[in-house]
Amino acid sequence: MHPTRSFGSLGFLGLLEEDSHNGGRVRHVGVTVGHILDDSIEDIVEVETDDQMYSVQLHPAPNFERRGRRRPAFRNHLPRFRSCFDSICLLEADTLSAELIDLLHISNAIDCNALFSVPEGIPLVDSLWDPALLDSEHVLKSLTQMLPLEVHKHGAATGQTTGQLVDIEDLENNDSHLKQTLGDDTLAKQLVIEWLSPEKPFARDGDSGSLVYVKKNGKIVPLGIHHGSDEGLRLSYAYLLWSWCEELDRKLGLRLTFCPPGRCPN
Repeated sequence: MHPTRSFGSLGFLGLLEEDSHNGGRVRHVGVTVGHILDDSIEDIVEVETDDQMYSVQLHPAPNFERRGRRRPAFRNHLPRFRSCFDSICLLEADTLSAELIDLLHISNAIDCNALFSVPEGIPLVDSLWDPALLDSEHVLKSLTQMLPLEVHKHGAATGQTTGQLVDIEDLENNDSHLKQTLGDDTLAKQLVIEWLSPEKPFARDGDSGSLVYVKKNGKIVPLGIHHGSDEGLRLSYAYLLWSWCEELDRKLGLRLTFCPPGRCPN
């Protein structure tokens, strides 16, 4: 994905669903990180697949306009800068061709919770598409026990790469009183990914926004959205996708999921 004077990756094409109190509208959104758009002067975005370039008029979805503030509009009233959530960027277009939607879809291969035990009472089909279906304690405990864990990403700069997930970091201190007072207490976590070697970096400039995932039994298990690397330490970083989905639900009553076959909005 190539915004004017910027360069980055589109993580995935997802579904954004309003709660019933807000009308229950469902629409496609492209998921990426905000900093790849913050220096752009136009909202013309070229979406590049492996063999073709598409010029699509993409723009931030309502509540996600950035307007030079380096954070989405829904967080402008909050006093604290929180890099994890201020980086959320959801893009939409007035129209998307059926051909482009088909190219961007990865849902037939998605199983968001294949690494975790899904509690009884949760329909198995629902667990396939929803990255935040399970509670944070269950997700974080399970992931931590699996470390180190082989992960992958496909970015605009370095293409398909592999690394080792070695840690899951809390991005903030434990001042819970402050967070509760501000009504801004969603857990902010990031994945720490070790490069295989200096010659095989997991990600570089231009890969920001790409989806970080695990492969299990032929399925893609999405974990996070890449946002930066430290070449000296040979580490790359991704915001935990669960954190983003939880923030959208808490602040806006929006549910972000992958797009199940047969549920594409017109």
